[in-house]
Amino acid sequence: MKTFSVFLAATMISALTITSQAQVDSSNYSESASAILSAGSASAKIRNLKSVPSVGIVRVQFGFVPRLSDDGENTSTLLLSAERNSAGIAKLRAALNSNPVTRSALAEHGVNLRRVIGVNVSANGSLRLFVK
Repeated sequence: MKTFSVFLAATMISALTITSQAQVDSSNYSESASAILSAGSASAKIRNLKSVPSVGIVRVQFGFVPRLSDDGENTSTLLLSAERNSAGIAKLRAALNSNPVTRSALAEHGVNLRRVIGVNVSANGSLRLFVK
């Protein structure tokens, strides 16, 4: 019974820090684009976080987005937006690195800071990271 209790406690603790991973598809393309373009302004939210209850990761580079319009919106467009917004992304990365809570959350989930190109911060402090 003691072994079961230890197992149950470990399971509950691991459930506290949830990680989900996804690739960019047509359902989250606009969310990805918005997070990339607003990376610099998200840095203020990141600095004020006191906890990160969960982390979601969207991998931009390996996603497949069929052409959404004649403008050619696809993952290549997202990566080009990231290149053009390098100053905002640098501010975001600096904020993620300077806050011990977010730095720890990224390390715990194996996220390389140099690959982060956008983030959405939920009301409870959960992060949805967009990485290349």
